[in-house]
Amino acid sequence: MSTPSLRRTNTPIARGLSLIESLLSTTVIATAAASAGPGLSQWRVQQAVVHAAAAFETDIHLARSQALSRNEVLRLNFEDTENGARCYVLHNGPRGACSCEPVSGEARCEGDAQAWRTVVLPADRPVRLESNARSLSFEPASGTVSPAATVRFTAAGATSVHQVVGILGRVRSCTAGGRLTGYKSC
Repeated sequence: MSTPSLRRTNTPIARGLSLIESLLSTTVIATAAASAGPGLSQWRVQQAVVHAAAAFETDIHLARSQALSRNEVLRLNFEDTENGARCYVLHNGPRGACSCEPVSGEARCEGDAQAWRTVVLPADRPVRLESNARSLSFEPASGTVSPAATVRFTAAGATSVHQVVGILGRVRSCTAGGRLTGYKSC
């Protein structure tokens, strides 16, 4: 019995992509990038709110520990600046002895008062700060905070983070509506 012979032909093997295949893959990639754009922007704003709230919580812990270790009353003042920015200053001395400089972001203090930390949230940034207290006082003898307060970090179209500062100096974080992962609903 004879075996059939295999014939080889000299036809070239096609390699690479055709113009149509290239255009189709480019269209799919462009569509995916366009649909991810708004979601990515919203995510970045939410992360800015979360970051600002976490930094504030750290500042509360700093204020309480410094008041205890220095045996000195520390204050955290909230204020609006002339250009629409919102800020807070952690300082020693009497209430209102330090205020925010909106342009430089530094604190301006009167008398012997000394600023420990200054945070300015400019009006043109998405994160806004609201507080139901004008000033918090950290007492060194008992480690308490007076008065208890709720500080809200919000952004347009994003979920807000509420930092509830209790009289014992503890901070409880929550979110309005419970729509932010990792936070309990307020």
